[in-house]
Parts: sequence; structure tokens; C-alpha cells
Amino acid sequence: FIDAIHEMKKPLKSMVFTNGPASEDFLQEVGKISEFVLTPASWDSTLKHSDSFFGDAKDYSVFYQSAEKKPPTHVAAGASASGYLLMLALQRAFKECDIQATAGDPYNLLYGSSGNITCVDNLNDGHERVRETLSLMKEETFFGSILFDTFRQNFASEVKVLQVIEKIRDLRVVLTPAVVLPLRLATASLELPQPNRYNPVCPQGSYQNPDEFEPCIKCEKGHFQEKAGALRCTMCFKNFYANATGASQCDRCPANSETAVRGATAITQCTCKPGFFTKLGRPGTPCEPCPAHATCAGDVDPPRNDPGWHAEKDQPWQMYSCNPGTPCTGNFTCAEGYTGRMCADCEEGYFVAFESCWPCITPAGNLIVMLLVYMVFIVMVIISRQLDIIHLLMNFCQTLSILALFNVGWPDTLGVIFNIAALLSFEMDLVQPQCVAPKWGFAENLYIQLAWPVFLLIMTFTWTSITQAAFRLKLKVQGKSLDNFSSSSFQTSFSSQRSGSFSTSKLGGASMGSSSATLGLNTSKWYTILQAMFYIPSSPQEMNELWLERMGIPLMAMNLGYVVLLKYVLIAFSCRDFMGTFYLSYEPSMECYTADHYKLMLISAAGMVVYVGGTWFMFGHAMYNLKITGSLGEKRPLLLFGWMYERFEAKYFWFEMTMLAEKTAFVLCATFLVEDPVMQVLICMVVEFVIVLVAIKTSAPIDSYTAALLTAADGVVLIMMVLGLVFYNDMVLERTQTFALVLALISLFGLLGVLGAAFIYEAVFHIIIYTLQNRHKQIAARWGQDARKHRHMYRVFKPMFLFRWLTRADVEGWQAWHR
Repeated sequence: FIDAIHEMKKPLKSMVFTNGPASEDFLQEVGKISEFVLTPASWDSTLKHSDSFFGDAKDYSVFYQSAEKKPPTHVAAGASASGYLLMLALQRAFKECDIQATAGDPYNLLYGSSGNITCVDNLNDGHERVRETLSLMKEETFFGSILFDTFRQNFASEVKVLQVIEKIRDLRVVLTPAVVLPLRLATASLELPQPNRYNPVCPQGSYQNPDEFEPCIKCEKGHFQEKAGALRCTMCFKNFYANATGASQCDRCPANSETAVRGATAITQCTCKPGFFTKLGRPGTPCEPCPAHATCAGDVDPPRNDPGWHAEKDQPWQMYSCNPGTPCTGNFTCAEGYTGRMCADCEEGYFVAFESCWPCITPAGNLIVMLLVYMVFIVMVIISRQLDIIHLLMNFCQTLSILALFNVGWPDTLGVIFNIAALLSFEMDLVQPQCVAPKWGFAENLYIQLAWPVFLLIMTFTWTSITQAAFRLKLKVQGKSLDNFSSSSFQTSFSSQRSGSFSTSKLGGASMGSSSATLGLNTSKWYTILQAMFYIPSSPQEMNELWLERMGIPLMAMNLGYVVLLKYVLIAFSCRDFMGTFYLSYEPSMECYTADHYKLMLISAAGMVVYVGGTWFMFGHAMYNLKITGSLGEKRPLLLFGWMYERFEAKYFWFEMTMLAEKTAFVLCATFLVEDPVMQVLICMVVEFVIVLVAIKTSAPIDSYTAALLTAADGVVLIMMVLGLVFYNDMVLERTQTFALVLALISLFGLLGVLGAAFIYEAVFHIIIYTLQNRHKQIAARWGQDARKHRHMYRVFKPMFLFRWLTRADVEGWQAWHR
């Protein structure tokens, strides 16, 4: 049976045999598989019972071993004890009996006739007498206590339980039964249940059940066991998890994620480490390094944009540089008064002024500020015709306004300077009427910018028409008409102006008079200035020339506003990808490629053809025709187009076009390379360097100090672009950026200071010229000539010399100057 169990590998908790395990032969035959088998037994050689005949159990065992050559079993011991007890019973049963009649025959003694024995108590049945004696006996033997009950069963001796165990005997491991129950008699510990000799080795992902007879226990979630036969599972280490039972190993958390504690039971316990984020916004997903210019707290917290940068809340892993950076305060917020994508819009109750949002005071106040700025633009256009330094200052400020568009992270201090420079750039969006029209935006600014040259043309035409009406009124007051001015006289006068000489008849002494009283000179300074400001021609020729001169103002305004016009018409085509949706680069609230955007692009294309193309055509056509006809020095071209070339040496009359090309290149870089500031700067540095070389090579301006200022302005622009790369580089030390800022401020304020001083000098210069012109005008008017045609002649001489001389000159002196 036990062999069959072994072949079946049946894991029994206990096996009990009635006799076999107590037998030496059984143990030798069965061998190792008999270990832990139980058997009931009434005796064992290790018991402490004893009697006077056999001695104790050990003595009996020795005696039996010597006699039988093998250890006694409990059966043998029981038989020996029975014989010993029967011997005692026989002695005691017939102690008071006469048994001579049996002649020593045991049969006759026990089963003979009643006459064979005679006893005192008259119980003469030998067999019955022995039984009665046995029932009354209470003996201690080597086998244990003997006491029979009424059923003639020994109830004083307990049944012992033996279990086969291994022992060392004679330096050998042998199997032998040992008493395990009852405990007071036990000589070995009871193994129950017995060890499962067929217990399988638990596979990976499980461990041994404390109850060997139960199946292996799978590792619970959050634990693992990579070895077979283990007694327990191990908790998953940090940054690992096991989401199922029976894991032989824990799974690693997705990239750049971690767990807060050991024993994670699900991938959702894996969250991003600080400095990383997940695009899916939930735990258990791969994490990516935090984008540049953002802060990532880890877990499922999204990247939060740093100050000066913008990010879309629904896709915050792409950072966009705000330009200017001040409105973007970081963490998906805008500064007070700002709102929208890139914080490019003003909140309700705010309006745009100098690229910043300001609280509305009143709608009327907003409009007044806007109109004042427009008036400043008009005044600058008018005075720029007379003050050459204004051209240089405007060109420099326009260049700064373009540099402000370069997305290099200009410091706020420079941003303020750039905003002030925008005032001289003819940017019509410098002040916007959001207090009156809250929806005012790029489209409205584009319309205003495109309407500006037309408005200036209409205003100039109206102004000149009013002057012509005043001229006709003046003739009427003087009692003259256009018929008083013969065509021949006009032709003679015009011819003499073209040739630079005057007819003798016009310069005769009789015509001039002989004293200042005769000429009626008014020497009042205020009178001369007012006379220049509100000039009314005295002849049709002067009126025609005034038309030419004033029509040159809107043409010059197109040149002065060229940068802003070009920027606006190009911006309509410059779109930026915001997470798959394109918006205008400089108006992020307007989506590209919509009906409204196509409308803007159509209008911008028309503006590009009319204004941008028209400006280049005007320059090219005028320069070409003036050059081939040799008319550069003639009065009419000077009045209409002189602003293009009169500031330069004759052979470099085209120099203004180089500055036009420079501004075009700058605007193109600023508009279409928004996402690559380094490329913006590098290309424009090359362009500026070429312009500097051309300026140095030609020294095109007539005045040497103007040439020096032009070169200095170009040099400062180069410095600003180099410093822009410093500001853009996040690896540059803070002290280096501070030094760069100081250097930029010194360069800008130094140049602006020099330009300011030059402006004051130019203003004084032209006040003197106006004064001299108006003194001269009173003489020239008597000869039917316009003294303003000598404006270029005043530049030839030192104005202070002329002022000191002519203000003290008599009529003859003025005649000499007039000649």
C-alpha cells in the first residue's frame, strides 16, 4: 500500500498502520518512505515501566535482543507481559487450594473435573478461578499498568502512538519508531501533518504555502518572485509595479516616471518625476523632459510656461516666446490688462498705446490721444522736408522698431526705448481706440495704415488748393489778374531759373530802387517766421512751384512710412503654427486661412502693389529719368523729388535706395523668420554690414557730419544685433547679460544724444535760413522772383556768416547777394 501511495505521489498528511512500522523488518523493507508513518502500539522500549521479573522496558529489550537477535516489538512485549501476568495469576489463584489431584497437569488444573481441586472458598473450577484472579489484579509491569474492567479489558494501559523517525545509531542514520503520544510519554515530537515529501517546487511568481499540502500561493499584486521554490514574495521596488497576481518580475514604470512608495499595484501609480510631464495628462503614461522655458512639477501637472513665454492650456508642451515678454507673466497668466493668445490683446477697459495696454479713462480721451499722435506724424512729415537730420533719426528709429520684432528676448528697458522709437516710425497702431471700439484689432490697423498716404495726399491737395484760392484772392486785392503775367515773361523767368541766371532788365538799378526805405523791408523776426509758415505765392510761377513742392510731401511720406506699410502688408501673410492651427504671427487671435484672413490678404496684396511696388517704381523711374536727362539739379525735379537725393553727392544720388533695400530686408526677416531669431539676426547683420561698407566707401551725404552720423547709426544697429544674440542665449551668465544691457543703453543714448544735438543744430540752421529767406523775399518779390529757390544756396555758405552779414546789409549788399 505504501509503495502504491509513493508511486502515485499522493501527498497525505498522515499514514497509520496497525503493526508494520513498529517492526524492524517492515522498516528495512519499506525504507525511507516509511518515515513519519504512524502506528498504534501498547509498548515501546523507551517507556519507563518496570517489574520485578523483567526489570524495565530497556532491560527487557536487551534480553529479547540477545535471545531473538532483533529488537522486540510491542506485540512481543505484550506477549511477554501476558505470560508474566498469567504466571502471577496462577500463583495467586490456587494459593488456598489443594491441587494434588491434578498431578501437575495444567489441563486438569484448568479444565478438569471439579474434584481435581479443592479450595477454601469452594470455587473449584480452575479456569474460572484464574479468570477471577486476573479480573482482580492490578499490576505494574515493564509493559505498563495492568487492570481489567468488567469486560475483562485492560483499561489501565494507554495505547501509545509511534512515529517512524530518523535517528543516529552507531554513526548511521536509521529509521526507528518513537513514542509521540501521549505527550507525557513522548520521546520525540509528533510530525503531524507529516512533511509533504511530494510537495512540488513552486514556480516563479509564487511561493510555498505554509500548509505544504495546499497549492502554491501566487504573489499578490505589487509583489514578485523571480526564483522557483521561494518561501515568500518580494514587494516591488520603487519605480516598478505589478498589476496582476503571480508576477515573476515587476514592470518598470514608463519613461521618466516614478512611484511614491514600494509595492505599486497598477501602472497608474507611476507618475512623472519633477522636471518631466506627460502629454496625455494622466498617470501611467510615458513622460517627456520639461520643455525649455517651462517648469514641470511632475506627477500629472502640465508644463507651466515661464514669464515671457506663452503656452496653450490644452497643449502646454510647446512654448512660444512673447514679444514683448512683459505681458506674459507665466503659468498661463497675463499681466493686468492683457488677455488672449500670447497675451497680445487688451482686456475690456484697456487700450493699446506704445505696445502696452493702458486703462481707459474716457472714450474721448482715447480718441484725443490717438489724434494727437497722428498730428505728430503730420508735423514730422512736413518738417522732415527741411531738416535732413530728421531723415536720419527716422531711419534709425524705424530700424529699431524692426529690431523690436526680432524674437530674441529684448530686456524690458530696451522694449521701452523701442516703443518710443515707434513714434518716429509712422506706426499708425501706436495708439488704438479700444476704449471706443473694443473689437479694434489688426484688420482695422491695416486699413488705417493703408489709408494714411491717401489721407496725407488729400490733406496736402486741400491745403494747396486753399493756398491757391488765397493766391487768387491776393491778386484780386492787388488789382491783378493772371493776364498781367504774360506767358513770355513766365517763360523768360522760368528759363532764367533753369539756367541759374537772371536777365539784366530784372536786375536794373531803376527796378531795385536805391534804399531800404524804397524796398520797404520788414526786419521783424516774428514777421519773417510767420511769413514763411503761411506763404502765399505772388505769381502763377510760384504757385505752380508750390504745387510741385507740396505734392512732394505725400511722396516723401510714402518713403518715410515705407517700413510700416511693408510690415503691415507682409504680416497678413505671416502665419504661425499653434499646435496644428495657424494664426497670424503678430495677431495671434486671428486664425489664418479663413474668409476674414483671405480678405485681409487680398487687401494687403493690393497695398503691396500700390504702396510697396509704387515706392520702388517711383524711386526707380525718377532716378533713371533724372539721370539720363541730366535734370538732377533743376528746380522742378528738386521741388518734387529732391527729398530722394538732395542730401547726397550728385554721383551718389541713388544712395537713398540702399537704405530702402536695407529696411526691406529687415522687415522680411522680422516677418517671415519669426520662429528663428538667430537667422533673423544673422541675415540682417550681413545686410547691415554691407550697408556700412557702402556708406564708408561712398561718404554719400553732402555734409561730412551727416555721413559720420549715418555710419555711427549703422554701427549702433550692428551692436544691437550682436547684443540681441547675447540676450537670446540662455546659457549666457546673468552678469554678461547685464553688461550687454548697459552697453546697449550707452550705445543708444549716446547716438540719440548726438542726433538730438544735431537736430537742435539743424533747427537753428533752418530758423536762420527762414529769416534770411523772408528778408530776401521782400526784395526778390519786387523783381517777380521767389527767394525760396535760393534755399540750396544758403547751404553752400556757413549760415551764421550769412546771418551776421545779411542782417546788417544795406540794399546794395542784398543786391550783391541776390546776384
